[in-house]
Amino acid sequence: MTQQTVEPIEAATQEKGQILLAALRREERKIASPTDAFYDAVMALTTADDKLKVELFRFVDALPALKSDESVARHLEEYLLQPGVTLPPGFDRLLKAAGAVPLSRKAVALSAKIGAEGMAKRFIAGRNAKEATGAVERLRKQNMTFTLDLLGEAVTSETEALAYQKKYLDLLTELPATAAHWATNPQTDATPTGALPKVNVSVKLSSLYARFDPMAATATADAVKERLRPILRLAREKGAFVNFDMEQHDYANVSGRVFREIFTESEFADWADVGIVAQAYLQDAEADLHDLAQWVRAERSGVPVTVRLVKGAYWDYETITSAQRGHPVPVWQTKRETDACFERCTEYLIANADVLRPAIATHNARSAAKAQALAAAYGLAPRTIEFQVLFGMGETIGRALAAQGERVRVYVPFGELLPGMAYLVRRLLENTSNDSFVRKGGESVSADILLASPVAPAPLSPHAEGADKPSWGGNEPETDFAEPANQRLMQNALASVKATLGATIIPIVINGVCEQSGEIVERLDPSDNSRVASRTFYATREQAERAVFAADRAFASWRDTPVVERANLLRRVASEFQRRRFEICAHMVYEVGKPWREADGDVAEAIDFCRFYASEMERLSAPRRRNIPGEWNEYFYDARGVAVIIAPWNFPLAILTGMAVAALVAGNPIVLKPAEQSCRVGYFLQEALEAAGVPLGVSNFIPGDGEIVGSAMVNDPRTAL
Repeated sequence: MTQQTVEPIEAATQEKGQILLAALRREERKIASPTDAFYDAVMALTTADDKLKVELFRFVDALPALKSDESVARHLEEYLLQPGVTLPPGFDRLLKAAGAVPLSRKAVALSAKIGAEGMAKRFIAGRNAKEATGAVERLRKQNMTFTLDLLGEAVTSETEALAYQKKYLDLLTELPATAAHWATNPQTDATPTGALPKVNVSVKLSSLYARFDPMAATATADAVKERLRPILRLAREKGAFVNFDMEQHDYANVSGRVFREIFTESEFADWADVGIVAQAYLQDAEADLHDLAQWVRAERSGVPVTVRLVKGAYWDYETITSAQRGHPVPVWQTKRETDACFERCTEYLIANADVLRPAIATHNARSAAKAQALAAAYGLAPRTIEFQVLFGMGETIGRALAAQGERVRVYVPFGELLPGMAYLVRRLLENTSNDSFVRKGGESVSADILLASPVAPAPLSPHAEGADKPSWGGNEPETDFAEPANQRLMQNALASVKATLGATIIPIVINGVCEQSGEIVERLDPSDNSRVASRTFYATREQAERAVFAADRAFASWRDTPVVERANLLRRVASEFQRRRFEICAHMVYEVGKPWREADGDVAEAIDFCRFYASEMERLSAPRRRNIPGEWNEYFYDARGVAVIIAPWNFPLAILTGMAVAALVAGNPIVLKPAEQSCRVGYFLQEALEAAGVPLGVSNFIPGDGEIVGSAMVNDPRTAL
């Protein structure tokens, strides 16, 4: 596409957008059903007050777990009767009065359930495939087709996963028989390249395997493919289309991997009735599409796949989770950026429609009009691209597009209503967002605003990434094991450490000198007792006493070392932990049996202790003075003396480090006594302190039997704490 064609495409977008917007508003003015009227009233109530919206949606999300009328009524009161929540006049008094009487509580609970189910029915086509089929047939009469989505994701047991697999198999057995009686509609069932399956099913991969975890990418992919193959075989046999849904960003890489691997298997490599979702709110969406097109050409010999381009339904989850973990936010931070990315992805799909069949999923008239303009500019035949909308949310624009002769597919979820509340809440959040086109369109915002081209993003809000961090820098982010690069780093560390387990005996360190003893103790790998995880010299009572003596002798000098030097020592220790992070994690896996994430979290916490205590000691070190005439008063903190650090094994680095560096930065020399089960992990702290330049005698390392060396050090009169 050349620069000269940009302005005509924008002009065509505006022209098509005006026509589509007018048709959309005509659809919206049609008489609503009672369910729609109820839903619209609830939406009007919630959009008027953000606090009410949040609390009401929290209640809806919790409702499936509430088993008694009393708990439903109590939760409704607790969510809605709190400061800042604005209820309709008199509703708070009515709610309080109803909650006080058992019979009234029953009525309140029943009303809440009916109301929630009423909203759910707007977005969920039925409890089962039979009920959903009625909705599907209604759509086909309106010149729209469908994809069925079985509600459910992130199952918690293999029994549940197998049950979901059976539901997909049952659906693909029963629905094609029903569909065989449907009249063929060229508008929905054909494209310029050939006929389309009448049955279209969307699958969430996480519903097929209870231990779906991107950290164990290979095991997850293998298990999911094993569950998928019977579904795909049956779908192909019955002439159905299968689409892979995308979920949260954590699952993106492993989901994409499953898609690529299974559809290059000889059994499925020549099957074109398959698709996958691309989420434009992800910052790497365009790069993913480029990779996908290259894969189709190179690995599938050009046999095309369909790409359902969506903006994304997990924006709140992704931003909040990233902030909690300290990870980069994977999604665009403004809707304008997402819309702009969506348009770029739309053009890429249309430009590569020979291998990536475009399915443009949007309720935004601007986004749909841009797709129409681009399809015309690239010379695509009518109905080459497909438009997709959500059941109960986008059918008005769907009908408007269908009236123009476009091919329209409706995403139709079905399943139990109350367990489907998580899906419902996502839909409610989308509809009530201040930036939502659905909401703005319903508020009669001018066409110029609704059809405006996405522009440069606004400045980051005060709550965006990097803002409002504490003065000490914030927590060390945990490693994102959903990223293949981090998985490789951990796997390499495990292999490297495994090759040398037990080769070195952990020494005793007194006054900077490594010592041995007459007792060597082996620690077996708790996950494989045939393997020695570590070997350690156990200190004697005499060595423990000399360690306390060495620390006591170093006390005066260390106490008088400037606080900034002690604090910087801790910061260098944190850097050393960072440098050896995966090595430490690998030893923790073998020596104490921690899983990857927990081992990594332990190292991250140790780093946090070093940085936080360094900053806190600098803050506390400034004396507080209260002088009056004739008096000089100064309040300050002073070190106490030798600190003996005796740590447990369950957090073998973090707890040992936290106690040790707090004592050190306050001016107290230390004697480290790691847990007997984790001497190798504990020795990483001593090594880090030495690498950071700890003075002789300020840190001593005494592994051993707690009843012998621990008792000796705790009862030594030179031990201050």
